[in-house]
Amino acid sequence: MEFLVFMHGDATSPETGDWDQYIGGLMADGVFCGGSSLSPGASLRLQGDPAPTSAPVGFIRLKCRDLDQARELVAQNPAFLAGASIEIFPLVEDE
Repeated sequence: MEFLVFMHGDATSPETGDWDQYIGGLMADGVFCGGSSLSPGASLRLQGDPAPTSAPVGFIRLKCRDLDQARELVAQNPAFLAGASIEIFPLVEDE
């Protein structure tokens, strides 16, 4: 099962974690399927202003057995450790 992990730019303290070590560990475990930092984008809504949220600043795609494993992997994410909001979404598997 694959998951998208969105990291938001609302950390409550400076990031001190080692991204190379974190991503390297995910790769070594065979769960890293890609990811990227994100530039500022646009929030759209057909009518009215979009609901304000903290914007995602990056994402990681993970292959995990279940949501619990994805949560365990996010527990060592440098953005998460700095207090940033993290969202985990399972991807719908095509039939």
